[in-house]
Amino acid sequence: MRALSVLVALVACFLCLQPRLADTAAADAPTIDISGRNFYASAVYQPTYSTQVRVLAGEVVSRSPLEVKRYFVGVMMDETLGGGFDVSLPLLGASADFDSPQLRGGLNGATVDVTLPVDCCILPSCPTTIQVSLAWEPEASPIHDLLTINRHTESCHLDGVSQYSYAPATATGSLAMERRI
Repeated sequence: MRALSVLVALVACFLCLQPRLADTAAADAPTIDISGRNFYASAVYQPTYSTQVRVLAGEVVSRSPLEVKRYFVGVMMDETLGGGFDVSLPLLGASADFDSPQLRGGLNGATVDVTLPVDCCILPSCPTTIQVSLAWEPEASPIHDLLTINRHTESCHLDGVSQYSYAPATATGSLAMERRI
């Protein structure tokens, strides 16, 4: 019963704070590796102490010989359970794969504007879609680095070297939830 009352309070709090999701968010993004294999941007909103809403948009290129590209956008809302446990309960999820890039731009700024179907929801009143309209503005110059993978310590041979760039950014825009009857 206590869990149900906490969930109802959380939903009420989330609905009251929904306009705040239209402000700004802490963000990691845009991130891209220089070889062009992966490009993604993320934002994290914290409407309450224990509730997080995460947005992830990007494209990933498989390492297979076919180099298949996957374009995706997803939103996940979860609640961190108390009591000293580091466990989170998924409350709402929306995601989709696309035939073309939805995340546009690069390290100097990126945008995404898409409507996602809700595919997971345990809230008492669930939206059917979530409109994601975000822009990431870099806060500083991109950071370039190398990542080496060394698996043969006896012979000192490197299995791989990858270059990547990262730009810390601020995400602005909105997440709008729509419920169709």
